[in-house]
Amino acid sequence: MRKNICLAILAFLSCTMLNSLNAQYSLTVESTPAAHVPGQNVYRFYVNMADASDKFSAVFGNDQDNLIINAPDGIYNSTFNASWNASGINPAFLAVVPDLGEDSYATINLTGPASMSTIAGAADPSIVEDAALATTVSGFFGPTNVSTSLNVNTLTGASWYVLNTAGNGSPDADGRVLIMQITSAGNVSGQINFQVFPLGVGANQEQYSILFDGAGDYDENGAIVAANPGCMDSTACNYDSTATEDDGSCLELDECGVCGGSGIPAGDCDCNGNQLDACGVCGGPGAIYECGCSDIPEGDCDCNGNQEDALGVCGGSCASDVDGNGVCDDAEILGCMASNACNYDETATQDNGSCDYCSCVGGDSGAGDASPYTLTVESNASAVNAGNTVYRFYVNMADASDKFSAVFGNDQDNLIINAPGGVFNSAFNASWNASGINPAFLPVVPELADDSYATINLDGPASMSSIAGAADPSIVEDAALATTVSGFFGPTNIATSLNVNTLTGASWYVLNTAGNASPDADGRVLVMQLTSAGNVDGTLNFQVFPLGVGADQIQVSIDFDGAGTFNNLGAAAGPTNACGCTNDAADNYDASADYDDGSCVVSGCMDSTACNYNADANNDDGSCQELDECGVCGGSGIADGACDCDGNVLDECGVCGGSGIPEGDCDCNGNQLDECGVCGGAGIPAGDCDCNGNQEDALGVCGGSCVSDVDGNGVCDDAEVLGCMASNACNYNETATQDDGSCDYCSCVGGGSGEALSPYTLTVESNASAVNAGN
Repeated sequence: MRKNICLAILAFLSCTMLNSLNAQYSLTVESTPAAHVPGQNVYRFYVNMADASDKFSAVFGNDQDNLIINAPDGIYNSTFNASWNASGINPAFLAVVPDLGEDSYATINLTGPASMSTIAGAADPSIVEDAALATTVSGFFGPTNVSTSLNVNTLTGASWYVLNTAGNGSPDADGRVLIMQITSAGNVSGQINFQVFPLGVGANQEQYSILFDGAGDYDENGAIVAANPGCMDSTACNYDSTATEDDGSCLELDECGVCGGSGIPAGDCDCNGNQLDACGVCGGPGAIYECGCSDIPEGDCDCNGNQEDALGVCGGSCASDVDGNGVCDDAEILGCMASNACNYDETATQDNGSCDYCSCVGGDSGAGDASPYTLTVESNASAVNAGNTVYRFYVNMADASDKFSAVFGNDQDNLIINAPGGVFNSAFNASWNASGINPAFLPVVPELADDSYATINLDGPASMSSIAGAADPSIVEDAALATTVSGFFGPTNIATSLNVNTLTGASWYVLNTAGNASPDADGRVLVMQLTSAGNVDGTLNFQVFPLGVGADQIQVSIDFDGAGTFNNLGAAAGPTNACGCTNDAADNYDASADYDDGSCVVSGCMDSTACNYNADANNDDGSCQELDECGVCGGSGIADGACDCDGNVLDECGVCGGSGIPEGDCDCNGNQLDECGVCGGAGIPAGDCDCNGNQEDALGVCGGSCVSDVDGNGVCDDAEVLGCMASNACNYNETATQDDGSCDYCSCVGGGSGEALSPYTLTVESNASAVNAGN
């Protein structure tokens, strides 16, 4: 037996008074000039929490605690955010539309889509609201709002909220929670009501009501507020919930519904200004029919004012005959009308889709009864993503008054989607549903129309839907899922399959009051769009309220494979005896069978943790495998000798798949040889004359031993040859390198031999040969 789907409804909606025993929570309103909306201010509303473990639950209003926002100069709502909350403020568009960041919106600690938040486990806030409000919360914060005030003051009222499991329910680093942003040219004032879970314990929930007037810090008693005279009687038609002083002005509705009115004016017969005609008919045409029935009035079928009913009976009581079969809808007998079915009902006047074609053919097939609710999958080639197909999933409802509740999956009824060809998710829709597909962006980003998303009868934001009372779907999901629903339909998804198979599971849903819970003109509800390059198959589980009665809720599980119409027994069954397994992937596929009897046996790996897990298998064949370190299912890992999964080896520098020492380098660090032949060296050190650390001596010789050459004659002082260096001296010494002052110029002139010295002499000069070495 399937488990009922429990969709959480906030406890405070039935509260009769505020719990405000501990005034620990306060309100801060900050105001800054708008950077992109000239002349306006951006007001941000924060609830200051008492403890870091507190959880913020909801902002709310009802007939006892009105949620009031007054902005006499109007508020700024960007047409590029189609949502009432921040989920439509996609950061990808801020550079193009910077004023989008100054949009007015309701929130719980988010300034953009939850899918793009840095807060772990963040969830976009959900909303419940009374459609009868003069201005709804979603309308006030919507792109088409013209109201300058919001007053949530009915019994049902309204609330935006997150569940206790949402990460953004916790306070930020400053210990507070952002709940609203309003951009306006003037002041804002009013009353905020909110619910918190102290220390995160839901059972200890507390509610607070705080008055505010412009920027400032407000405790539970509010800032000092001037007396506001007005009617303080809540039963009066002019009751003023903001009044702090009763001025005796309370009024009652008169019989015409006018507050403080005087009733039907004298002489009139009703509140519309009509009077009795000559025949005594209020607002009648007078004696045109001589106050009798000489002529039947147009539109009537007799003189008694009767008209034909839906079956053409004058004065009949049939309100409708939707299928046009001549039987009034409330008199229809539902049943199987196929004469060749096992459960054919000859008294049935309307087929309810329950026909069973196999249980009476060769024994009970065990497939059970068919549900009147079926699934149709339509496919069309994508217009903007070549090679992709857009699949749209519709649940076909049994009656126009049926209400669609939810799509779900859990450990008993797995919600499965297989798309081996991948799933197209546009980066420009930050949401898992269609609320991020703003029609204003479609001319610029046409791919948005083909985005994959979960939905309930919407292909865009609820605020822009033509369906009265439409609401964007909400979601609850187990964060421990291998792939979450929000992740699978999110902008960064790379998964090709979704399997919701845990105890908590997941569900996207709308409340019974949402307009989009009703079927469309074709009697169906759109629940999903999926764009993929290949076929899609899986199992879809959903909940409906037959005739709109929640207590009669039923759940249906339907397998699908590509385009077509499917019911809970598989492909449509047929007559006679051609029943068997029609799944060509099954072990016992019967090509001769026209109708599936639920007997298919599909062998494969049934371990969901295995890499070759087969979600369609119902017979484990022991083939389960694991991913190796290279991500290959059943692979053997990195090949022998290789250093990675691509077959590369280590080069001489130890780089996997590297090319070794680059040409011109002398090592693996990019160094080169210097002039001394050192790898990565700095060359000849400063002051040296060669790579051996030598320096020039006093004679300029690299590595020489001359300490000094005082006379600068190019001969080292300790190698000088002393002697007479004058060539005309008697004792001239041609080998001398330094004259020692000993020259004798006379001893060899006119003396010695007794012969006169000739005035003519011979001088021999010597120089080293420049071209003949050693000469």
